[in-house]
Amino acid sequence: MSSKSTNGTDNNFDNILDSLDSNKTIQAQKTDIPERIKKLLSLIESNPDITQVKMAEKLKWNTPIVKYYIRKLKEKGLLERIGTSQKGQWIVHS
Repeated sequence: MSSKSTNGTDNNFDNILDSLDSNKTIQAQKTDIPERIKKLLSLIESNPDITQVKMAEKLKWNTPIVKYYIRKLKEKGLLERIGTSQKGQWIVHS
């Protein structure tokens, strides 16, 4: 299997998330998280009602990259969306 996914992001993302200690908060472990993920989480924490399209615009990323990271963070239980895609809010679980 290749070290890159089809949208060009590292498959090491899963390894990074798996290495996080569930007994520590996300904030306490931010030094272990790649800068790209830190930027995304920081944006979500400061704008919990932001859409994925707006995230991509603010971060100057492609929307599929944002969707990839969001999906992975949700799968790991670190991020949750409450409500609709347009009227909901993000919750970062720590």
